[in-house]
Amino acid sequence: MRAVRGVAGKDGALTGPGKEHAETSMLSLHLLQSALVHVNTLLVQQILAEPAWAKS
Repeated sequence: MRAVRGVAGKDGALTGPGKEHAETSMLSLHLLQSALVHVNTLLVQQILAEPAWAKS
């Protein structure tokens, strides 16, 4: 994986020659993070629904 130079400017705006690539990467990582949070929530709900946890 190659590094993208000039990804964020002073105010956090995307800059540089790979602006579209950097924005796509950022959005992909955000989507991945959201999906992982959702999966984690489902797993916690599943564990807490087990009878052993219901007694606690």
